[in-house]
Parts: sequence; C-alpha cells; structure tokens
Amino acid sequence: MFFLKKINNRWSAFFLHLIVSFLIFLVLSSIIRFVWFPGFLFEVDGGLQGITLIAGVDIVVGPILTLLIFNVAKKELSRDMLIIAVMQFACICGGMAVVEHSRPIAVVFLDGKYVTVNRHSFEQSRMDMPGFDSFISGFGPAWVYVNLPDDSKDVIIQAWSFFGRNIATNTELYEPYENAIGRLTEYGILNDRGSVEIDYSGRYFFGVVDVNVASGEIVGLISKEKY
Repeated sequence: MFFLKKINNRWSAFFLHLIVSFLIFLVLSSIIRFVWFPGFLFEVDGGLQGITLIAGVDIVVGPILTLLIFNVAKKELSRDMLIIAVMQFACICGGMAVVEHSRPIAVVFLDGKYVTVNRHSFEQSRMDMPGFDSFISGFGPAWVYVNLPDDSKDVIIQAWSFFGRNIATNTELYEPYENAIGRLTEYGILNDRGSVEIDYSGRYFFGVVDVNVASGEIVGLISKEKY
C-alpha cells in the first residue's frame, strides 16, 4: 500500500479513513432511504434504524481502529490496514444484509389499511412466496391489494390470526394495487385537500397517512404512534 507512506501520523490516517467511510455511507444510506424504505416507510418501518446501524459499522468501527492501530514505524502496517479494511467490509456487508432482511418487501392494502410485511413476516407465518416476483418492481417494496369478501373478511382474518399467521403474507390473494384505488374513499376519511386519510400499520409505528384519491399515492404522514 504505497499511499500509506505519504501519511505521516495516525490522525491524518484517521481523517482520511473517515472521509472514505463517509462517502461509502452516503451511497449505502441513499439506497436505504430512497430504494428500500421510500417515502413514509423510512419513518415508520425501520429505515432510520437501518441507517444508524450502517453508520455504526461503517463510520465508527473502521476509522476508530485506524486511529488505534496506525503507526508509521510499524513494519506490519500494510498488513494491519488490510485486516481493518477486510473487517470493515465484512461488517458493512453484514449490516446491509440485516437491513435488507428487515426492509418492507410489500406494502399491502388490506381491510381498509396499509400493512407492511418483510421477509421475517413470511418466515413467521411459515409462508413461501409463490407468484410474488410478478409484483416486485426493481429493488423497492411491492404495492399490492388483498381484496377479501366483505361478508366474511373478519372471519378469514381471525382464522389466520388464530393459527399465528399474518394474512398479509398470503401472496395467493395479492392483486395489483391499482385495483384498490377506486375503493379508497370507502375505507378512509375524505378531507378538504381532496385526499383521503387511511390507517397504516408499520414495523415500529402505526397511524394515519394522506392518500391521493386519483393516483393512490401516499402524499403525507398525518400521525405516527409507537407500538
């Protein structure tokens, strides 16, 4: 590592490592914020917690180890810095894997409210995901609709709950979210902004969101309460 010869003290090495780590963090946090947890999901479903985790393993661990270990007089400096880089890379990969596993892979409009589900939700319900790929667009969460019969939906939901399963993970019931847009006013409160207020249930918070009636897009977070 020839560039190490140009660094003459541990503080210079620390700040250089910190800058590089921060640039990496900006890229990873952008993926978390805008791809894996877009819109209101960032606040209610664990996006902030994910970014905090990555900040800890990326910005803190690597530069701190460099500050503690860096010594221009050490013959094994290149080896030590390589070990730090490998450790940091492994920590980042592990952290991103944890965040990816917990990110919402579907926002399900079910029984008049939005419910988020992640891979852990499917594992808890002991459900596989047949046909789910057809709803996935890119790397972000899929938006789907579960249309239960009005006269029996309560019985169906209670039956699934009785067996410890989340009906929102039943991919065989999934329909395109566009099928729900025409029914939004049936489930929410129409406000003076021309949008409808509908309940949601996220991983960490629940509350009410503001939904554009024409497009079905969630345009704002009205309330947020912690479980």
